[in-house]
Amino acid sequence: DGRGRFYDTRGTANRNQYRDVSESKDPEVIAARKRFEKYLEKIPLPDEKDPSTCEVWKRFRASPEGAPVKVFRPAYLD
Repeated sequence: DGRGRFYDTRGTANRNQYRDVSESKDPEVIAARKRFEKYLEKIPLPDEKDPSTCEVWKRFRASPEGAPVKVFRPAYLD
């Protein structure tokens, strides 16, 4: 998710059935998380100063959902 958590969706679209595996020590989960991080590196972050979207970003940042959050990052990714 946008806060750095990593979930095993078990093939379902129902969020209530997701399992948080962010802090798992399972080698399979760690390998999947590392692969996922490589995909994310290829996706540029949004430019909040882009004239076509800056007003929307300002409104979002002013809302409770847009407040900065501490992002979880497992030690094995550093």
